[in-house]
Amino acid sequence: MNKKFYLLLTLVTFPLAAQNKYEKGYIIDLNNKTIPVEISYQDWARNPNEIEVKHNGEIKKYTPKTIKEFGLDNGINYVSYNGNIDKSSQFYNRISEIKQPEWVEISTFLKTTVNGPSKLYVHDNNTTITYFFSKEDGDIKPLIYKIYRDNQTTTKKNEQFKNQLRSNVYCGDVNLNKVNYSKNSLEKYFIDYNSCITNGEFQHRQDVITKNKIEFGIQAGIRSEKNYVNYPVYEASHNFSAVSPTFGINAEYQFPFLQNRYALAMEANYFHFKRQDVQANSRFGLAVERKIIEIPLGLQYYVMNDTDHKLFVGAFYNIKLDLANSNYTEVVYSESSKTDIDNISSFSLGAGYQWKNIGVKARYNINSKFDVGEYMKGETSSISLNLFYKFKKLEF
Repeated sequence: MNKKFYLLLTLVTFPLAAQNKYEKGYIIDLNNKTIPVEISYQDWARNPNEIEVKHNGEIKKYTPKTIKEFGLDNGINYVSYNGNIDKSSQFYNRISEIKQPEWVEISTFLKTTVNGPSKLYVHDNNTTITYFFSKEDGDIKPLIYKIYRDNQTTTKKNEQFKNQLRSNVYCGDVNLNKVNYSKNSLEKYFIDYNSCITNGEFQHRQDVITKNKIEFGIQAGIRSEKNYVNYPVYEASHNFSAVSPTFGINAEYQFPFLQNRYALAMEANYFHFKRQDVQANSRFGLAVERKIIEIPLGLQYYVMNDTDHKLFVGAFYNIKLDLANSNYTEVVYSESSKTDIDNISSFSLGAGYQWKNIGVKARYNINSKFDVGEYMKGETSSISLNLFYKFKKLEF
């Protein structure tokens, strides 16, 4: 079972690595020539060290040493940086005792967060966020900020970036003590500075940010269920199949990177399966009933995630909650002999399509086994088809 699940999970997550979405943009080569291209934009959670572009039907890869800059038509911009970055850790258990930055040379693309006469850039490697600046198309320099350990119990801050701002990017009456080494604070400072030196003519173009998203919905459909029951002691067995209605609720959290393509999804679905007095052999009959709330929890990937059209696949672990002691198999004879079916967890694979707020999805529950010692054995699997409606969306 585990091998099957991991294989299916691999197949579900493979599109993330395999799919390239090209968006219109440009690159600036080392000769300062601007070339219109299509860029494989991945909404990087960390700064890229290489990009893939399509130009005249040909796919090429570029690094910070082969181009000066690239950007998308929507305003997202990255510049090449081949220079020093402070490698000092900001994790408490690994804070350095050295006040000065510990430089290491890197080659990467910096994301432009304020684009004007003076520019602010950001570098994110998933553990540390570092800011850089340039003035009037000059060299890009790191803004120096470091937390270091003064002794075993106390820490201090090297806030040299404030002196850098005072010496290079300063206009008007500004209290630099109120400027923090953070995105919001530094962005506001550079926007205000550019506005000050241009007499209010500077217009900041807001960056396109992928936000956290939470969606809630309801769903209803049909479920085709198969249950195999075997009582070796009675030499009685039977395959039970039936189609029953199902309905429930769903919720998903879309992660704020990779254009919201990955989501953590959860559902709660009710269904009722009941078959009685099925003749298993000449002496015995069998019956089975399952009344359950099933809670699938898993990872969902949007192969297509446009505004109106969405196509997704997912892998889930299903928790099943019994209702009113109605999960049982039964040998039907002169005196019935009931055997309770305990909670049966399973894995499932699904896919679906959504148009605006409505959609359809299919789910396959992989065959799972249940038994009570040697007395009773069984297997269950199902396929379901649901219509759903997303009635609430939150962004933050």
